[in-house]
Order: sequence, then structure tokens, then C-alpha cells
Amino acid sequence: MDREIPWRDMQRLLDCSARLMNAERLQAGADAINQRIYRNVNNGVDRAGFAGSQKAYEEAAEALFETLDWLEGRLKRSRYLGYESVG
Repeated sequence: MDREIPWRDMQRLLDCSARLMNAERLQAGADAINQRIYRNVNNGVDRAGFAGSQKAYEEAAEALFETLDWLEGRLKRSRYLGYESVG
């Protein structure tokens, strides 16, 4: 038996779909931010601390502090790293 989907249910489906598409778009940005933090901060501290040469230390330390400055700038503009709000 065919039933019409009430408008309220259709609107819920559309809202859900829009949130999902937005979440997928935001996820790409969050992945890029996470990769930069992991590479330059998490691993950067180890690379600088265990550097085998002055040049390796300077490269790791420069990337670390550039990323910390970048993070500070983002957090001055927004409470969240990737977007204005969560949810």
C-alpha cells in the first residue's frame, strides 16, 4: 500500500541529508588540521628532541613553532580549530 510521506517527515529527511553533507565537508578540513598538528606538533617535538644534527633540529623546531603560531591565530578567531561551532 502506497502512503504519502507527511511533509514533516520529508523535512526531517532533508535536514538530515543537509547535515550529513555538511559533516562530510567539515571532515575534510578537520582531517587536514589533524594531519598538520600530528606531523608538526606531536612528531615535531620528538624530531626536534632526538635530532641527529643541528640542521634537523632547526627544521623540526621551525615547523613546530610555525604550527603553534598558526594554531594560536586560529584559536584567537574561533573557539574551535575547524569551524565556528560543533553540532
